[in-house]
Amino acid sequence: MRLKAVPPPPPSLDALPAIAEAAPLVPKPREAVRRTLVERVEWVSTRESEAWVALAVTLGLLRESETGLYRPRERVPVEKLRERLVEGVYGIEEVERALREDGPLTVTSLAERVPIPPWERRRHADPEAVHVERIERSVGWLDLCGSVVYGGEAYHLTV
Repeated sequence: MRLKAVPPPPPSLDALPAIAEAAPLVPKPREAVRRTLVERVEWVSTRESEAWVALAVTLGLLRESETGLYRPRERVPVEKLRERLVEGVYGIEEVERALREDGPLTVTSLAERVPIPPWERRRHADPEAVHVERIERSVGWLDLCGSVVYGGEAYHLTV
């Protein structure tokens, strides 16, 4: 199963290890880890803390056990992050495909080409607005990973 929503991208890929470093080596309850992330990582907000925890688990920056979340001893290589994003987050692969087939594209054009999932239509009063925000975040993460670049009016795929 792929993650459906991601938080806004951090300032840089090099900033991502801060998520793991803020987490304990010994498992702690999810809520405690969320609070710790908000306290120790300046760009993690309370509102987005659950999305950060879910993404960190998807990327392998955090792991889950029966007793809670913890930081693995081994670090995730930065070059693996893009691969894990594409595999683990709904919309990332779809945005790349749309750019590969029809690019360069604006966020609005990407939102038109990447279908709104049925569960989003049932879950939100304004699914189109939620979809555009998620596409913006997906493009932001791909830009952070160096997979896309903004060329003045639209995004171009670089991989």
